Amino acid sequence: MFAISAGAVLGSGIFIALSSFASSGPMIDIAVIVGGIFFLLWMIIGAEFSVAMPKAASLELWAKSTLGGYAGFLMGFGYAFAWATCAEAFALGILTHYFVPSIDPRIWGVILVTIFLIINLAGVQFSGNLQLALTIGLISIIWFFNLAGLVKINPANWGTYPPITGAALGGAIIAAMYAYVGPLLVATAAEEAKDIRDMPKAMISSTIFIIAMYAIAILVLTGVVPASAFKGVSQAATPMETPFVIGMKEIAGPAGVALIALAAWLASATDVLMGNLYGASRLFYGMTKDGYFPKVLAYVSPKTRVPVWSLILAAAFCYFVAATGWYWAFVYVATIAWDIDYVIIALAGFMLRRKYPQLLRIWKYPGYPAVPIISLIGAIVVLALCFIPQLGGDIRYLWFTIGYLAVTYAYWKLYAEKRVKPFDPEEYIKAQEEAIKEAERIKAGK
Repeated sequence: MFAISAGAVLGSGIFIALSSFASSGPMIDIAVIVGGIFFLLWMIIGAEFSVAMPKAASLELWAKSTLGGYAGFLMGFGYAFAWATCAEAFALGILTHYFVPSIDPRIWGVILVTIFLIINLAGVQFSGNLQLALTIGLISIIWFFNLAGLVKINPANWGTYPPITGAALGGAIIAAMYAYVGPLLVATAAEEAKDIRDMPKAMISSTIFIIAMYAIAILVLTGVVPASAFKGVSQAATPMETPFVIGMKEIAGPAGVALIALAAWLASATDVLMGNLYGASRLFYGMTKDGYFPKVLAYVSPKTRVPVWSLILAAAFCYFVAATGWYWAFVYVATIAWDIDYVIIALAGFMLRRKYPQLLRIWKYPGYPAVPIISLIGAIVVLALCFIPQLGGDIRYLWFTIGYLAVTYAYWKLYAEKRVKPFDPEEYIKAQEEAIKEAERIKAGK
């Protein structure tokens, strides 16, 4: 579960989105840490929900149970849509094109989505083990960059960067939200967890681990490379033009460049494998079981226990992004969809204890109600940043947000509202009991 969570967050968010703001200097660590703290609060709330409602598509259940059916649809669809379209498939194609330049990166993206779709169709045990192996390799390379770079830091380099601007800081916070999003993926695996009590451990520990790794990486990068080396580097078109490549070349020479290319490939591969395909498909499946989508998406293979058509739908979104190559557009689209969901998570986390105290029997976080209140403020601030040009945003995405809310609400009223099952807390009390019994059976070796 730690590998699913950490592997899903370590995508092109750090190698492209967040990396492009490193040229603004070491103060970008403020954005990394602030964004990480807000995300940690959302993860703490999500951990409580994942144990209270150990079912597939738990993200949708969190909102539906506390805030109503439309909030549930927004929450589930927003995460599934953003995961499935967050451009990792195109990034993966670009990176493979670096190693084999004779094939167009968009074609590579389509080929690799197909390969990872087949891996996911083989079942969660196989895909989860592959995710574990890829994640170990990826984390090893990033920590090589961090540790090898620490001894090469020249503090004078930090003084070469100009004072940070509001646009750079705001833009980096937006990028951090995109770069951090993965750990919530593991919440969709609550029904498949061997021990439901491990969910909070995996979700919270992976988030803290990633915050530390990101913060050290930016500090090392800006301490090893002076500002002059980043001249003209901003929102690079490919991962091979980003500051991390410049930094790794300084640390380990040409071999380091190949190594960081491999790390970026592994990052995008783990995101496609478990973020785009695994997480999105489980959300589509769970929402179908609840009545939000046509029943065909709830079909599960009797052999592999995989939601086949939900997985294929998630892959269809990946194919679209891979084939078009619209990377940066989908970075913003995904970030806005997720930020709307963070607002919902905070509100739902505040309401859970008031409406269903009987569900909180296994694990609950300390610090209520401060945690949901602070996380709500953070979610609103980050969402506002997306629309303010002076703070790194773009006003055009305000119109996307309005259109997104209008379309999803129309779908809810015309199709889903009449079909969605009401929330039954007794069902989840039973699910908790079954999950605990299963964990105890496994522990006893039966």
